[in-house]
Amino acid sequence: MSPVLTIIFGTIGVMVMGCALFGWGRVVRRVAGCPMGDWPVTLALGLGSLIFFGGILNLCHLAFPRALDLLLLTGLALAAKAWRDLGGRQIMIDSWPEERAARRYRLVFYILMLGLMGFTATALLFSKNFNNGDDFGKYLAHAVRMVQTGTLRGSPLNALGSETLGGQAVLHGFFVGHLPIDSINGADAVLCFGLCLAMAGGLAWRRPATGMAALAGLLVVVLIHPE
Repeated sequence: MSPVLTIIFGTIGVMVMGCALFGWGRVVRRVAGCPMGDWPVTLALGLGSLIFFGGILNLCHLAFPRALDLLLLTGLALAAKAWRDLGGRQIMIDSWPEERAARRYRLVFYILMLGLMGFTATALLFSKNFNNGDDFGKYLAHAVRMVQTGTLRGSPLNALGSETLGGQAVLHGFFVGHLPIDSINGADAVLCFGLCLAMAGGLAWRRPATGMAALAGLLVVVLIHPE
């Protein structure tokens, strides 16, 4: 697949996943009795719930693409309901103050976040950039096996538990179940990376005076190696 189509399909996948995560996150907030809050935290809660249900599907040997699609469609339906109940503008801007400083901060924040996510997608959504000794031999193999057999469980001698606990493979499964293998890194290297940026930069939404510190935190996510 051409680089342009890879980025297009990867971007669409990330957008669909983001909407589904928001829908599931709203349910988690409602069940826990939490207020609406900011959308990055809502997406993070939705991510946790999606991995949880993905784990249940794995235990039942039902983690096939159609079952994962059902989780996504349910999340999208929940997000659509939230959009209708709250109004689209309130979903995204509920906690944003209207001061000029806050508007300037939001503008800089979104430019940085989208620019960094675009750079990451361009750099990582191509199989030629995968790590041959890591991606192909370990992480991608778990996701491919899951969507083919319905579970991450293999023989007692497999590496599950030492190389991964399964959460990453569940997220990869949403992409590799339908999209080309090139798009698999859209799960953690783009979607989860963008969520980390949003959670770091979103700390200043209610406190515009801390904008520089929040932007520094956003850059820390990029500059400090996770290992």
